[in-house]
Amino acid sequence: MRERADRDAARPSRKPAGERPASEQARVLALQQSAGNRAVSALLSRQGAPPAPAAGTQAAAEAEALRTLGLLRDTYHLMLNSPDLIVHNTALMMDPPGEREQGGRVRATPMTLRSDSATLVARNGKNPATTAYYFYGAHEDNTHEFGPRTLGTIEGGNVVVIRGTRSDGTTQTSDDIIETLVHETSHIIVKDYGEHPGTATDAGSFDRYRDEFRSYFLAPHSTFAAIADPDARAAAIRDHIVGASAGAGSYADLDKAFWAAPLDTNQFHHDVLAHKRPDGFNLDNSPYLDRLVHLLRDEQAGGASVEDVLFQIAVLSPKERGEAAGATLIATLLAALPGRDADRIQRALTSPAAVGYGRELNPGESPRVTALLDAITARGPDGIKDAYKACNPTERGELAANAHFVSWLPRALPSELLMRTCVTCMVHGGSFVYFDRVRVFAQACSDAAGQATMPDPLRAALRALPFEVRIAYFGLCQDDYAARVEPLQDPVKREVRAILRGDAEP
Repeated sequence: MRERADRDAARPSRKPAGERPASEQARVLALQQSAGNRAVSALLSRQGAPPAPAAGTQAAAEAEALRTLGLLRDTYHLMLNSPDLIVHNTALMMDPPGEREQGGRVRATPMTLRSDSATLVARNGKNPATTAYYFYGAHEDNTHEFGPRTLGTIEGGNVVVIRGTRSDGTTQTSDDIIETLVHETSHIIVKDYGEHPGTATDAGSFDRYRDEFRSYFLAPHSTFAAIADPDARAAAIRDHIVGASAGAGSYADLDKAFWAAPLDTNQFHHDVLAHKRPDGFNLDNSPYLDRLVHLLRDEQAGGASVEDVLFQIAVLSPKERGEAAGATLIATLLAALPGRDADRIQRALTSPAAVGYGRELNPGESPRVTALLDAITARGPDGIKDAYKACNPTERGELAANAHFVSWLPRALPSELLMRTCVTCMVHGGSFVYFDRVRVFAQACSDAAGQATMPDPLRAALRALPFEVRIAYFGLCQDDYAARVEPLQDPVKREVRAILRGDAEP
């Protein structure tokens, strides 16, 4: 269990919430896009908000817990839409706060000061300066003892428990919550991977220092993230953890070990000074790399096949494949597998095309399908069309019916929305000509912005698409639909939607 306390007094000052316009605007936008929140607001405006429960009561404490849960949910949705890779990845690793467990690697739940905390402190003969009592979740039906400045902890190996209100009564911001979730997710996966093992046995070990250093260095909304120079950031994190002088660090055991005399023979002291970059596997909290680790373990235990592993490698980004190819952890896991499997996996990490991208993506190990997948990753429209044209009818049919291909495509083309849409519609239409016809349709949608009736070019573009392509666009290209069709004027949008759904002819 890892406890997090309010350490504002021990670190550089942070901007108050009012000075974070970008985050607040993003939060407001996310809330405005929620129909549920609009419905609740309308209801309250008609009926009036219920009176707040009396301070110091169980009802008040549980109301605070619900506010914290709302903050966690709002923050989770901000993270899902974040352009910051590690923030987005961390959200993908999580179960949505307040919902049933869905198999995510990380969960988050509120931590709230009990209404009877002071009574329990007195009854148990504790010092109120060092002890307080909290409950987890939305109901005050459990008790946990921590310090009065505690902001959260990890329970059960993967549940991040977060206090929404600081000890001074101020509310944590979304940036605070994001920092905590990214930080703690890093701890969770490092422990699961068996890296920095001394953390669990020695609170003053170099493993513990490396674990904390990694989490602080990578967290995007921490005070340290604002330090652009990596060496200066590393020095600031070191001073925070072990102190710029004896007794000034935030981690007493690490502080004590670092400043233990004589310093010239203190190996821990020298190791800490030399440690300036985060280490360990999966530095970006990638759920895809995490899945790779677990599939390799499952294959060793007989619960997964080499083809499962090869498909997972196929959905890794080039950066993720590069990290995995050179990772000591992955090499150790491969060493426990049969030699032929290990060799195929290692070659796939270097280039998925070397093994045909695996049986899930390329069941027949066709060189033509391999060439198409290569062309997609190369992002060249002409190369994609030529490679698809070379595929035979059987291969085209298998691609259209391959759910693995559908899930692979967004990872192969993460930011190329139009190209991804063109490939999807081409494959489901069964002809390379639909790549360009969908591109014409997309341009016609953009040109139709602001028009009150269906423009002829847009109608002509729809007529050039057969039913199979139109329904593939409507059902499988929701991001593109939201970007191009949703902004159209209502009469045009309704007609386009009906045509794409097959409810009307163009």
